[in-house]
Amino acid sequence: MKTVKILRGVPGCGKSTYCDALNAEWFLDETKSRMFRIVSADRFFVGADAVYRFDPRKLGAAHGSCVRLFTEALIEDVGDEVDMLLIVDNTSTTVREMSTYVDLCKAYGVPFEIVTIDTPPEIAAHRNTHGVPVDKVYEMHRRLVAAQIPAEWPQVVVPGVY
Repeated sequence: MKTVKILRGVPGCGKSTYCDALNAEWFLDETKSRMFRIVSADRFFVGADAVYRFDPRKLGAAHGSCVRLFTEALIEDVGDEVDMLLIVDNTSTTVREMSTYVDLCKAYGVPFEIVTIDTPPEIAAHRNTHGVPVDKVYEMHRRLVAAQIPAEWPQVVVPGVY
């Protein structure tokens, strides 16, 4: 069975740390065959040398690549005996940014959950690893808290680790 978690949170809020914890927890039950996948627009900007090089002109392509990889994972036949946890690790500050993934989950009958990582912007701004300017992190945080997530979308708020 496949399950999707769509993460949302500003740069530096702890999305990657949350992914690491989920990954470790996911494989604790060794009696089941399990797969863990993360798709992220950020990964588009990581070169073969493992260095992150953001280029705002390529943001559309990065998100397009993320949606393609997500769709491929959704339609991948992993068999009934395998549990797959698929994570969308993007900022997803608006409903529009999440809706493509939600629509795909619904189309393929895959359960999903929206996970908001709640970290104060003043903390996240200073620990983000991608060099996002402080004012931009605050702007993204304003969009994050203003988003009216549809009531029918399962969601949870997780406190950031700080």
